[in-house]
Amino acid sequence: MLKKYKCYVRMDDEIVEAYKQYGYPSAEKLYLLLKKKIPIQKIKNILSLQNVKQLYYQKPKAAGGHILALNPMDAMQIDLCFMEKFGQQNQGYHYILLGID
Repeated sequence: MLKKYKCYVRMDDEIVEAYKQYGYPSAEKLYLLLKKKIPIQKIKNILSLQNVKQLYYQKPKAAGGHILALNPMDAMQIDLCFMEKFGQQNQGYHYILLGID
């Protein structure tokens, strides 16, 4: 009986370590990452005890990359700001059009 208990403790530790190592994935993703060698219900039971980590975990920030456009005016971002409050102070202008190429 004791041998069986140690096996479950080791399995629980393995699930928790993999859970931390892979960045706190969902139960289904963790099941696939562990190559289906631990039953999904066992993983769900262990992860249900880890709710604090799931609530407060912040995803790692992605390294900022560059967005490349092959030609001018190829990738545009346009936004319209409504500044109706400040129309009197801005010579009657109520809108700002922002455009980024």
